[in-house]
Amino acid sequence: MSDIKISVVVPVYNVGPYLARCLDSLVAQTLSDIEIICIDDKSTDNSLEILQEYENKYPQIHVISLDKNSGVATARNAGIDAARGEYLGFVDSDDYIDADFYEKLYATAKKENADMVRGNVKITKLDGVTFTDSNEIKNIERHGKWYFAWQWWTAIYRADMIKRHKLHFPVDVISGQDTVFLTECLRHANTLLTRSDVFYYYIRREGSLDEQIMPPHKIASRLKAFAMLAQTYNRASDISEKDYVSRYVGLIGLMESHFRKNTSKKCRNDIGNATVELFKECKKKSEIAKVLALRWGKHFSDCLQSYDAEGIIECWSNMTPEKEIKKTHIRKTFYLFGCLPIVRLQHTEKKLIVRLCGLQLLRIKNEYGVYRLNFMYLPIIRIKSK
Repeated sequence: MSDIKISVVVPVYNVGPYLARCLDSLVAQTLSDIEIICIDDKSTDNSLEILQEYENKYPQIHVISLDKNSGVATARNAGIDAARGEYLGFVDSDDYIDADFYEKLYATAKKENADMVRGNVKITKLDGVTFTDSNEIKNIERHGKWYFAWQWWTAIYRADMIKRHKLHFPVDVISGQDTVFLTECLRHANTLLTRSDVFYYYIRREGSLDEQIMPPHKIASRLKAFAMLAQTYNRASDISEKDYVSRYVGLIGLMESHFRKNTSKKCRNDIGNATVELFKECKKKSEIAKVLALRWGKHFSDCLQSYDAEGIIECWSNMTPEKEIKKTHIRKTFYLFGCLPIVRLQHTEKKLIVRLCGLQLLRIKNEYGVYRLNFMYLPIIRIKSK
């Protein structure tokens, strides 16, 4: 058995200006017995020279140089195949991590015998502003592992699980292959745990998830990835009906968002047809149709259930994109004699809460397109445990 605790896989392609910062954060890890596998995907800048310099200086760094440019999926797969560690971690070569990132994740994994442990993330936007994005980690803690959707590089994965189930990044999917890999890992993982006290630093760049317009080949790749995600949900034995419906509704929501990323007739026809094929394969058609009727109307739901791709395209074409709908956020309190709070309203696009003298009279919550109403809620005591 190898003494290496974590193998970190780092795909590298033309990231010379950022590579040293990434490697410095990795060689500074407080966890002992770590290996750093860097795969150069035939870079044309000085990335390979930087890698070789670090490899000569630090024994934990191992460089694999590919013979030809093959894409990030191939590079990551080469790292998986070469890894000898008990767990695998993945870091993009223009990002970096806290010095104790892997020590904390590994300690939690060993203590709880978990197949996966996820850390927190700080994101630097295109304008240079950095913020902590804890939304996904909160969703995981609240709803379970199936709400781990995209920040996959924040986690470590048991190597035996990956190799036993022969999990790799699909090389024929140029965009979205990382989410496919993550979701397959979730299907096989015994446990997913989280730690919010240690950070991965994700740097957004031009051409990433912020793209407003996508070329046709990238749209086609995403559609293929969405179909593979649906297959994973359909094969999963431990996914609840609620989680299944939520994940499937999310996939169709992604279809709609990509429908607006390219206005060519062919792309939109492809997305409409792919949406029909996606719905044909799902196991909970009536439940999913009900949720989507609340989001986009009964006519859309009817088109979906009748496999009418042209009708779906027409519905989405005539709708205002959700992101363009003006969202309200109101907090208003009415006072008696100007000092005693009597009625308080809190209204956002997600929920409406009405309280009278501290007693909650009404709560309407919109979650995944479903409205939930609760009446007469009086909190007696609230205890938060770590």
